[in-house]
Amino acid sequence: MDYQYVRRSKECSSLLPNLSPVSEEEATSFVSGASDKPRIVVVVNVERVGREILLDLGDADRLRFVLDETPAAVILGAKTPGLVLFSADGQVSHVTNIEPTVGDLEKSIKGILQSSAADKITEEGSKDKEQSELEFVDTALQYKLFELDLQSAVNTAFYTEVSLKNGFTAKELADLTNFVTVAHRCGSWTMDYKKQLAQVKRSLNSVTTLTGSEWSVILDASADKGGFPRNSTFVGCKGSQPTNRGYSCSLWLLFHTMLTSCYNTSPGSVTVLHAIHGYIDSFFTCADCRAH
Repeated sequence: MDYQYVRRSKECSSLLPNLSPVSEEEATSFVSGASDKPRIVVVVNVERVGREILLDLGDADRLRFVLDETPAAVILGAKTPGLVLFSADGQVSHVTNIEPTVGDLEKSIKGILQSSAADKITEEGSKDKEQSELEFVDTALQYKLFELDLQSAVNTAFYTEVSLKNGFTAKELADLTNFVTVAHRCGSWTMDYKKQLAQVKRSLNSVTTLTGSEWSVILDASADKGGFPRNSTFVGCKGSQPTNRGYSCSLWLLFHTMLTSCYNTSPGSVTVLHAIHGYIDSFFTCADCRAH
């Protein structure tokens, strides 16, 4: 191998982004402040996607990626695909990715990196640190998907629509099981909420028939205390009146979140679409909306 080529490759390597996922040790050092940290860590399902984003943007100093559902992601507090944002003083913000393509995600990252709030302070020094950090958080909120909306969609679906059934046909049981399975895998959840969904999924997988009262027992047994959550608190989907937006808005957000989270990983967008179609066909109570 040519010596000049090797030497130049080493010289250029410092200009290239780090294409390896954040390790458990690195995540610990980022959070503790023991080492320099990037401005943004992209949370992805597949290593190839993380490398593609880093190569496209080429921001070696301010951008890394981590795989979801790994010890490193847990340390960073990243429970779902999206972004982990580090402010200048070490504060951490989390943004769930609802963009449908890698290109749109890159556009969101560029918007954060290029905003005045992404810099610790302007060159003129006209902004104080507190104002800069407030703007940094505001920039992140432009891309935020509120998990309360997604949880409220599932809670309302379980208690208001699915619970209307006195008995479930074989198709309805299959549709409910598929929907819960996909929602558990592809939704944006806290660890506790995901565990509760997992318990509902296990219960449905263990039965071949289901009645309305048995469904109620499954919900009651899905958590250590109080059963499956009942709250329906809407944030991004809050309407001007109690009768506006709310559930239908959050349900559609949930559908889009599931599709974008699993479009390039198991179970895949086709399986997600089938699960969504099955839920709408068997349980969604708005006939006009269901037909549409």
